[in-house]
Amino acid sequence: MQIWHATKDINQLSKCFTNLPRPHPPFKITLLDGILQQSEKALIPKGLLGMEEMVLWAGYPLASEILITSVLMPRTDSDAGHITLPKDEQAHVIEELITLGQLLFADAHTHPGNIPLSIADRIHPVGRTQGFLTVIVPYYCQRGMTLGNCQFWQVNHNSWLEMQPTEKREQIKIISAEEALKCL
Repeated sequence: MQIWHATKDINQLSKCFTNLPRPHPPFKITLLDGILQQSEKALIPKGLLGMEEMVLWAGYPLASEILITSVLMPRTDSDAGHITLPKDEQAHVIEELITLGQLLFADAHTHPGNIPLSIADRIHPVGRTQGFLTVIVPYYCQRGMTLGNCQFWQVNHNSWLEMQPTEKREQIKIISAEEALKCL
């Protein structure tokens, strides 16, 4: 499994945020600069073959916010309308999260069109924790990955709710690693 970190100072960040509890939704979502670009880079190859793909977003909890600092790119099995994370790769994800001292906050996966969260996504989600996010990237990511063209779905009391455009603008921001380190 490959992992991309938005900052080389990931160890400094981990010392500041270890053992903080996961915030309760609604919470702000801060992505370090590069998260969307690295996710897109990982999603496109299978998308060009007409297959779904997935990446995972990990980071650190803050009081009323989550800070996404890492993109995990696990090995997946997929086809045109289905994707799975093999059991052995699930174990690797857990091991890496423990090693990094990070929590898993979201999966970002592709769909063949501008299709909402599917029944399969709802029945077999990557995460079920209150506030977990699933980001749907349409058209197999062949049209890019932006906050505007992706659907953000969040677990709320065992139901999935889609974030509306206004909510995305109010709750999601992108900052540089330097800005994040200044906040420490």
